[in-house]
Amino acid sequence: MLSELGRDIRFGLRMMKRNSGFTIVAVVTIGLGIGATTAIFSVVDAVLLEPLPFQEPDRLMRPSLLVPPRQTGPVTNLDLWSFPKHEVFKVSQQAFSASAMYKARTYTLIGDGEPERIVGEVVESGYLGILGVGAVVGRTFTPDDDEPGAQPVILLSHGRWQRRWGGDPSVVGRTLTVSGTPHTVVGVLPRGFKGLSGRAEVFLPFSIIAQSDRTGAWNNSYFVVARLRDGVTPTQARANMEAVGRRIDEAFPTTNPWLQGWGATARALNELRADPGLKISILLLFGAVAFVLLIACVNLANLLMARTAERRREVAIRVTMGSGRARLVRQLLAECLVLATGGAALGLALAFLAVEGLRSLTPATRGVLPGDIESLTVLGLDRIELDGTALLFTLVVATATCLLFGLTPALRASNPDLTSDLKTGSGWRTGSRLGGRLGARGALVVAELALAFVLLSGSGLMLKSLFSLLAVDLGFSSEGVLTASVSLPSGRYEPDARDVFFTQLLARMKAIPGVQSVGMNDTPPVSGVVNSTVVRFFDRPEVEVGTEPAVDISVAGPGFFETLEIPLIQGRAFDKRDRLGEPRVVIISERAASEFWPGENSIGKVMGLSKGGGFRDGAEVVGIVGDVRYQSVENEPNPTAYLPMSQLSRSGGYLFVRVSGDPTAVASPIRQAVRTMDANVLVTGVRTMNDRVAGATARTRFSASLLSLFAAAGVAIAAVGIFGVLSCLVSHQTRDMAIRMALGAGRGIVSRQILGRALGVTAVGMALGIIASLGLTRFMGRLLFEVRPHDPGTLVLVASVLSVVSLAASFLPAWRAMRVEPLEALRES
Repeated sequence: MLSELGRDIRFGLRMMKRNSGFTIVAVVTIGLGIGATTAIFSVVDAVLLEPLPFQEPDRLMRPSLLVPPRQTGPVTNLDLWSFPKHEVFKVSQQAFSASAMYKARTYTLIGDGEPERIVGEVVESGYLGILGVGAVVGRTFTPDDDEPGAQPVILLSHGRWQRRWGGDPSVVGRTLTVSGTPHTVVGVLPRGFKGLSGRAEVFLPFSIIAQSDRTGAWNNSYFVVARLRDGVTPTQARANMEAVGRRIDEAFPTTNPWLQGWGATARALNELRADPGLKISILLLFGAVAFVLLIACVNLANLLMARTAERRREVAIRVTMGSGRARLVRQLLAECLVLATGGAALGLALAFLAVEGLRSLTPATRGVLPGDIESLTVLGLDRIELDGTALLFTLVVATATCLLFGLTPALRASNPDLTSDLKTGSGWRTGSRLGGRLGARGALVVAELALAFVLLSGSGLMLKSLFSLLAVDLGFSSEGVLTASVSLPSGRYEPDARDVFFTQLLARMKAIPGVQSVGMNDTPPVSGVVNSTVVRFFDRPEVEVGTEPAVDISVAGPGFFETLEIPLIQGRAFDKRDRLGEPRVVIISERAASEFWPGENSIGKVMGLSKGGGFRDGAEVVGIVGDVRYQSVENEPNPTAYLPMSQLSRSGGYLFVRVSGDPTAVASPIRQAVRTMDANVLVTGVRTMNDRVAGATARTRFSASLLSLFAAAGVAIAAVGIFGVLSCLVSHQTRDMAIRMALGAGRGIVSRQILGRALGVTAVGMALGIIASLGLTRFMGRLLFEVRPHDPGTLVLVASVLSVVSLAASFLPAWRAMRVEPLEALRES
């Protein structure tokens, strides 16, 4: 049996070599479909399917508090905990064997090189044990490391250890300065472990936490991870957390009605591993490449039918000589297996390149993921690779392609009409009407067109959504602006000295050639990171607690509005008058002015902002500026209040530098200017504002780009299918066309019949595609911006594109039909 299979495969290889053109087209068709599908499957597997990289990850849960409902919304999950509430949780719960708090922060790291700004995690000593992580060099944290006053120690990630110290084990015992405090390295963690944040390069114990953080019941700043006890299910744990929530609410009574009625629950880490929007995008792309694979397979079936049609005479001779039907089917399937193997090999190579490209997009993707969900999503994105699961997937897809789409042509070819096939040799039976049915191959082309229509519809909707995003008025001008984050060393600058430093720094920036204006702010627009607070009005009655109006808070310095060209609508911008000790002032956005003082002049009004200091007691509105989108490009701008940086004495912020030429050209002079003032001041996150805006639309760009690529591939394969069917029709019915033209049929009639069949097949395919797209594109609703899933303009455009493609694919066969010479065709037949 194996020897016969080997002979069949060797014969198949010879046939493939003899028909190299057919082989190349078939292998490329299969390779494109398998490559795209395998690449996206690798993303699905890493982000959604593969277990989290921890010990028994299905036993890990994230306890969370349940925020009491307000009049403006339902009960919501709050994953952040305070020290006192976590203590009540630990003594009240019976579902978990251990729990630990953790939090990701950004630190300044000094030691053996230039100062760096890195992401680290501050963790309780039990954190690593809960995750099942030990040290590869040195030790991990102990409970003594958590105690206030303990010697400061630090753990390094494996990547940081390799990059900075080349894997030298003697790094244990070295001293690193973290945010101004010396820490002793006590261990190195395993390769690939970056904490639950997915980005941590160092880990610090809870001994560094300030006492005020340890005692503040309402200072909810830390995540909690917990491991289930043996025999306890997630459902039982959630039931137990209901009682824990009541204990927590009783332990921290308050007269504030908004803060009464807290609860608690717990969710499996696996449930939190992907942002819902990203999950929909990934599944949508997987569906899209599955459609591409289907189109490729359908086209392969068409190619195989054409190939077997050309071999009818060969098959008929083999049957006459005694070959059984099973023997013929096995031979034809062996040839299909050879094609599938070649396609799978090409597909794996393409998938490898595609996966590397997808991995390079991960940093942009991180920038658009929300809050706490980002960390677990990053864990998956960092693990995208072609592993054993992806290889098995490729093997299954290639085998299924061979069997499903090679079996039908093989069965048809193995049952020849001996009389006709020995006489005519190949193709459609002579005497069939030129304008008649295209049969099974025509039905396959209809299927290709319907699938291509769905792909094009999805791509068109995403592109239209992207164009709508790019056309949004963000409220500022990003062209020619460079941004950079500047952080002063902890504890080295008093409040007055900070103000002096930044004032001098802005003056140095303005002196750099090509710089037009400079400003500072604590939050870049469209970053998705902006604080908010409630507003008090002293000229009207107090409102019920929980119903106060809210406002986004942005801390700005002189020159910020001018640099980003945010229009000053009324009043003035911040200037030298707005310093520490001077009367508190605030600038508000146009929307804030219209909502808080409709129909009134808000300049000179006083508003209280719960930001501490004098702002709680009231600040005078001195200016109104245009609305700016801080949350995202998609969301309408919220009412915004700008506070003067000089009156809040911040130790860092973002520089915004408007340049007359290329903004990246001033990056080095900016770093040099800062280094001249203080070598320990870090300058990080140097990016153009255009890059930040592009990052804010990265997810839509990513989905639109890949969908468009897959749709183009699907349409191209469908066009090849139409061309192949009509070419075979012309080739196999040359005699019939010659007879018709010899009897007086004009060449135009023959070509119109060819084009008519193409348009007929296209119309049926598009009709089915419209029905399918109306049912499937509704799942894209959450990904679209200002576009309806059933947008009629998109459907009309897609129908037009497919019609043009079909006509283009059928032009050459029609032209060949017109050039048939009746006498020569009849003589050769």
